[in-house]
Amino acid sequence: MEIKGCLRITKTNLFTSQQLMPPTMDGELTIHNGERNLLCYNYKTVYPPAGVDTAFKRSAFIHPLWAPHGQVLTRIQAPIITIITELESMDACIIRR
Repeated sequence: MEIKGCLRITKTNLFTSQQLMPPTMDGELTIHNGERNLLCYNYKTVYPPAGVDTAFKRSAFIHPLWAPHGQVLTRIQAPIITIITELESMDACIIRR
């Protein structure tokens, strides 16, 4: 019986000391290839910006993740969008349920 698409796990040293930066006090573990960063694993809790509900705190996530040319591909938090409406200056119809 042939097995296709199987991941073979062997006991090897996946990372050398040149590829894995030691964890920092900031709660980050960075993996890189030579001088090029690959990803950063955040293992401590990161809180959202001031004024945003702390329910959006997070931990155990990858950010940043870098593209081969060095561009950051991830965001740590979604952008904050502020919507200001002035009902006096709008022709608006409010529907109440």
